[in-house]
Amino acid sequence: MLKSKLANRQSEIANRQSPIANRQSPIANRQSPIANRQSLISQMIRPLHLSDLLLVRSCRDLPLSLDHSAVASRHSLWGMATSLLPLEGRGALTFVYHDQGQALGLVQARQRLGSNNWDVTRLAAVEKNPVADADRETVYARLLEHLAVAAGEHGGQRLYAKAPADVPGFAAFGQAGFAVYGQEEVFRRAGQPPVAPLPADDLPLRPQQPRDAWAILRLYHTLAPKMVQLAEARTAADWECHWRPGERCYVLEQNGDIVGYVRASYLEHRLELLLHPQAYPLAGALVRAGLAGLAANREGDPRRLARLVERPLRDPVYCCLPVYQGGLSEALTSNDFHLLACQAQLVKEIIAIVKERVPVLQPVRERGLEPVAARTKAQAI
Repeated sequence: MLKSKLANRQSEIANRQSPIANRQSPIANRQSPIANRQSLISQMIRPLHLSDLLLVRSCRDLPLSLDHSAVASRHSLWGMATSLLPLEGRGALTFVYHDQGQALGLVQARQRLGSNNWDVTRLAAVEKNPVADADRETVYARLLEHLAVAAGEHGGQRLYAKAPADVPGFAAFGQAGFAVYGQEEVFRRAGQPPVAPLPADDLPLRPQQPRDAWAILRLYHTLAPKMVQLAEARTAADWECHWRPGERCYVLEQNGDIVGYVRASYLEHRLELLLHPQAYPLAGALVRAGLAGLAANREGDPRRLARLVERPLRDPVYCCLPVYQGGLSEALTSNDFHLLACQAQLVKEIIAIVKERVPVLQPVRERGLEPVAARTKAQAI
């Protein structure tokens, strides 16, 4: 009799709990697709392995950073392989997108030297894969989203990219949260003809000194629009040259103010120019100074470069002109540069993930007020 009463009592409790379980199950069912999607994406995208190096040969790249891609393409397989090494892995991230055991694409980003910002250097999809352009954009977008999360885990603050706005797959950047903040023209100069010597020695051109970084930053703030300044977030450290290997930097100085700047990198085969509009008559000399620095990369004094014989460059040279420096295009074309393409400048703000210990707060019962005996002033002393 007692056992039957206990059984009835347990059945009543189970019946009262079942509606609660039924109400919770739809919530669990609604959450499961989100969890399944996140786990599915994480399973699809993984870091590059040595077994994926053959994928590099079968990929069709989205044209990124046209001033760098021609140089990097010669060493693309080597660059992918070295990104797996421990010393190199701290400055490079490479991920591969897989679906049902088949590789569909890859993405790679490299950290800027001495900075927490990253550049997307490669975004590619398998050329022989019979997928539509819309599906390829989805692959690109998921790779870029995963890359942004990984860069944030490495302390990254911003993720930059450059790409022509009219290429298939460009919309993937918008899907991944990138924003266009500027446009620039890419100019290319072949190794021939030889570089013309600089003009007379009285040209107000000298090698950059460490103290010039702040003055160059002020020149940049004078020329660049506010939106570009906020997106690029450059500091004086970005304009330092004495610690950068493989570069020659020169400045134009007039009346104690720096009105022009050129950075010549013979490792990247590119020029970077800044020139105040009032100094545009010296634009040609500034371009030739950069080219002469590339032709004789071991010579640092531009006055000695002016006395060097004409010599050809071994590799093509690239120069990107933002729209706010469009007045320098004539100086480039007069020095055998040709317009290659136009590309958009994109940026994505990254939420940096910082892992640290947080103390756990526990409830503590406060003591109540307790009556105490009154004391006189003499007793208190």
